[in-house]
Amino acid sequence: MTRIGYSLPKDLLRRMAARAEAEGRAEGRLIGMIGALFHVLKARGVEISGETRDTIRGCKDPAQVYRWVRRAATANRVEDLGGPLARRPPSMM
Repeated sequence: MTRIGYSLPKDLLRRMAARAEAEGRAEGRLIGMIGALFHVLKARGVEISGETRDTIRGCKDPAQVYRWVRRAATANRVEDLGGPLARRPPSMM
């Protein structure tokens, strides 16, 4: 029986699998840091709006999330975290 079609070389498949695994681990670490951030803010009594939660969950930059986690240890409000969370919406008149 003749095999028809194209098969990828095994070394390419291994590299693709390794890359996918590394990306999955990185995403898992990011999700864990975001969870830690929410826990620290809750423990400090910092109120988090739904919009802010969405902003935090949408952040894909591990360095930014890490900075937020570090700053959360002393934060009294979300704006104290800096970055995109420091920007307050204009007040309603």
